[in-house]
Amino acid sequence: MNPGMAGLLLLLLCTGYLQATAKPGLKRNWTSYDGRTVEMELREVREDSALFMVGDRRVEVPLKRLADDDTLIARDWWEKLPRPLKWPEIVEVETRTLEVAEVADAGRAGWRVYRTDHFEFHSQAELTRSLVKDIARVFEATLKLVDSLPWTIQPTPPEGSHYLAELYQTRSAYQAAGGPANSGGVYIPSEKKFMVPFESLGVKRLGGRLTRAEGYEVNTLIHEITHQAMHFWLRYLPKWFIEGSAEFTEVTPYNHGKFRVDRIQAGLKDHLEDFYRHSQTSLYPIEALLTMTHREWAAVSTSYSAQKSLYGSSLLLTYYFMHLDGDGDGKRMQGFLREVGKLKNDWEAFNKDYERYEKEFRVFLAQPEVVDNRDGTFSYPVKLTPPEKPVLPLPEEEMERAAHVHLGILLDERTPTEIEADLRAKFKKIGIKIP
Repeated sequence: MNPGMAGLLLLLLCTGYLQATAKPGLKRNWTSYDGRTVEMELREVREDSALFMVGDRRVEVPLKRLADDDTLIARDWWEKLPRPLKWPEIVEVETRTLEVAEVADAGRAGWRVYRTDHFEFHSQAELTRSLVKDIARVFEATLKLVDSLPWTIQPTPPEGSHYLAELYQTRSAYQAAGGPANSGGVYIPSEKKFMVPFESLGVKRLGGRLTRAEGYEVNTLIHEITHQAMHFWLRYLPKWFIEGSAEFTEVTPYNHGKFRVDRIQAGLKDHLEDFYRHSQTSLYPIEALLTMTHREWAAVSTSYSAQKSLYGSSLLLTYYFMHLDGDGDGKRMQGFLREVGKLKNDWEAFNKDYERYEKEFRVFLAQPEVVDNRDGTFSYPVKLTPPEKPVLPLPEEEMERAAHVHLGILLDERTPTEIEADLRAKFKKIGIKIP
C-alpha cells in the first residue's frame, strides 16, 4: 500500500470500524485524488462519502479523497445496486379533501366538464358536485396508489395538466364511441383517454336525478386507471407486467378511497380462490409469457379461456417478482424497472432529438445549393454540413422486443423452467396452490 492512501486509511481507522458483513461489494484498486491506489471493497455510497472493506474492517472515505473517475464508478455501482422494495401500508384519498370545479366551456353540446386535482371528467349528463366527488375518489385513489408503490413509475398526464375520463350515460353510447363490447371501461392509449359507461360507475337515474348505487364493483375501473397512470411506460414494459401490475392494483383491498396495501396477500388469495372456482385454467407457460410481445398477446388472447390464463398468470408472475422472488424483497424487480426507466428516458430523449433533427433538416433542404435527386438522396456542396441524425436507443432488429431487453435482470442466470418451479413452490408456501 502506498503512503498517501495508507495515511488516509489510518486516519479513518482511528475513528472506529465495524466488522465485515456478508454483503457483496465492488472489489478493485481504488485511486485517490493524488493518484495513489489501494485495493478495497466498496460496500456503500453515501452523500459525501463511501464505505469500504479493508480486510475485516470497514472504513469510511470522503468522496473528495477519491479520483473523479473513481467517484463516478462508485456512484454508478451504488445506483445500480438492487435494493429491497419499500411498500406503503395504506394509500387513501378522502372524499372531503377532493375539490371539484366545473369548466364553463365543455366544447361539445350537452356535455359537462368537471375537474379534480388530477382528472378532467367529461360527462354526457350534468352531475352534482357530490356525485363527481364520489366518482373521482376511485380515480384519484388509484393514481395515488400507483404513485406510492415502489415501481418508480411517477405518473404524469399523457397530455396537458389532467388525465382525461369520458363518462357515457348508456352502454350503447359508450360502445358507439369506441368502447369495447362486454367491457366495463377501457383506457385507450392512442387517444389518451379513459372511457366508462355510467353503469360501471354505479350511476343510475332515480326519478329526475342521477344518483349512485351502493356495492358496485370498482375492479375494472382500478385496472384501467392503472393503465392510464402508467401511460408513458406502456411502450417499454412487457405485456405481462402491464396487465399483471393492473391486476395487482385491482386485487389490492379497496374500500371508499382507501387501499390496504398491507393486506395485498389476503386480497390475492381471495381473488385467486374465486378465479380458480369459476375458471378451468392453468398457469400459462412462463417462457412464452415472459417473452410475449404486445402483438403476440393480441393474437393469442382471442378466446375467453386464453384471456383468463394470460391475465391470471401475469398477476402471479408480477406478484412473484414483487413479493416472493429471492428473499421476498423485490430486488430483481426494482433493478429491472430502474433499467426500463432508463430505456424509457433514452427513447423520450431520442424523440425530442429527432423532432429537432427534422426541423433542422427541413431548413437544410431549403437552401438553394441543396438538390433533391428524387431518389431519396440529396446533393450539396462540401461547404454545407447536413444535421446529424440521432442514433436509435436500440438496434433496429431489437425494436419489436424493446420491452424485453432487460429481462435478464429478472432471470438472473435462471431458466424460465427454474423460475416456474420456484414460483409454484413459493406460492404453495403461502397457501396458494397453482393448477
